[in-house]
Amino acid sequence: MKNEWFQVPEELHVDPVIAFLIKQRRQASDTLREADETLKNYVLRNAREVPEDLLPGLTQLQSASLDFIVSFYLQSGQSPTSSELMEYMGWKSNNSAVNCIYSLTKKGYIHKTKGRWRSLVPLFNSKRERVKQQGNPKK
Repeated sequence: MKNEWFQVPEELHVDPVIAFLIKQRRQASDTLREADETLKNYVLRNAREVPEDLLPGLTQLQSASLDFIVSFYLQSGQSPTSSELMEYMGWKSNNSAVNCIYSLTKKGYIHKTKGRWRSLVPLFNSKRERVKQQGNPKK
């Protein structure tokens, strides 16, 4: 994101009014960034059609992992654990699965609900098609 703010010379940052205004500007910027992220996540979870630019491309490993997550979810009504993803992908470390899940969540393809086991909810498949949501997932 390009910074288009008025650039205050460094030597003026000691002025209490300028220091206060710069702090306010940073807080406002952080609030806008958080609001944008929340809005993006809401659109990804709820809009009938999602603009293509909201869903970035996937690596081959991410695509294969997502395909497994979606397939598992549609067949069983619940998401796989990171250990199941690790085993399916042939990884030797659970961290690989956790990192992949983090990337897929960050990119908007899956949503992770808080405080639940098997908490991944796939929103889109690797072809950027919305995944039909299950009713009440099995526990």
